[in-house]
Amino acid sequence: MERIDLLVNNFEALNKELRIVSSQLKTENSDIFNAIVDNSPNFVAVFQEGKYIYINPAGLRMMQGKTAEIVGKTLKETVALGYYDTAKNLLNETSPKTAHIKMVRTDGTEFYAEMEVRPFTFNNLPATLMVGRDITSDLEQKLFNEKEQKLRTDILNAFTEVIAFYSPTHDVIWLNDAGKKQLNIKDDSYIGTKCYKLWFNSRKHCYTCPLVHNHYETTERTVTFADKHIWKIRNIPLYNSDCNISGFIEFRADITNDVLKEKKQKQVAADALYINQKNTILEEIEAVLEKTLDNEKLSLHRKEFKRIFEIIDSYKQLDKDWKMLIANFEEVHPGFFKKLTDTYPLLSPNDIKHCACIKMNFDTKEIARFFNIKASSVQISRVRLKKKMNLSDATDLRNFLLNF
Repeated sequence: MERIDLLVNNFEALNKELRIVSSQLKTENSDIFNAIVDNSPNFVAVFQEGKYIYINPAGLRMMQGKTAEIVGKTLKETVALGYYDTAKNLLNETSPKTAHIKMVRTDGTEFYAEMEVRPFTFNNLPATLMVGRDITSDLEQKLFNEKEQKLRTDILNAFTEVIAFYSPTHDVIWLNDAGKKQLNIKDDSYIGTKCYKLWFNSRKHCYTCPLVHNHYETTERTVTFADKHIWKIRNIPLYNSDCNISGFIEFRADITNDVLKEKKQKQVAADALYINQKNTILEEIEAVLEKTLDNEKLSLHRKEFKRIFEIIDSYKQLDKDWKMLIANFEEVHPGFFKKLTDTYPLLSPNDIKHCACIKMNFDTKEIARFFNIKASSVQISRVRLKKKMNLSDATDLRNFLLNF
């Protein structure tokens, strides 16, 4: 019983205190309202019967005017051209609404405001409370970020290599235009697809996947696709502030032509060395046969030996071998001979062959064997070549032709 009496007494005391606070709020309502509104950093205004009837200090600062310059003005006088209908429709709303409006200051300059309106009754007449904030810098920053993002995207889309971004769980988050082109897609329907499903239509991870093998550093590998195209793939892990993997950037370059070209180049070089070795062997056979002919017992067979020498000579002609070699060389270095002869018309056939050997990256000894001359003679030929090509003494002929 005593406990109940105590609770009743406490409740009555609390209720009395609430009535006192309520009474104070009612009597001091105007002061409290003014303190809140006047100190608000937001634009606060009251719009009634087609004109402003009140604007707070923050609103005046945004409009760069005085009370007398704003109060009494119509909506059209304070809203930028092209935004009047939006502002008018906003004021006619019967429930709270928000919109972005471009406002006109008293000096004619403009700013963007995020404005919220709330209908209410003032002096028994319909009115609208306008509360807003200047978002010009926000929009400018957003515009800057959008332009910067577009620039970055445009740069990435300009790459002929495929660039992709994957999540740690192998989901494809973004592809550049080269990636979309390879997959023959034009929209963003790929987003969220597993990378191994997207590229290989597979249900499981690639056996060379760096994430699967916990390779949390930049990796590079070569992969041959089902269409026989060869790709060099580089994966770069991205880390967040907690040093956890947040995703992977992947670069893909189609190196099919480069691989085939390198293979062809090696074949051309091998053919050239084969020709050289073949001629060397034939010359050694000739030397042995000539020594054999010194034997008087074999002199009666000189006619047969002469025929053997003719056969050897027919297989030893460098020009004939060169014509066979040049066709393959042109596949690897298209237009090299035409460009060389057009640029340096004074070069002899042997000079052109010498340049081709350098282009095939033969060293001095290999060139000497190819022409069946001494290495010192190759050096002399290079000096003459540089003079015919009007190259300075400081120019490295090998580097020049390799990049020609």
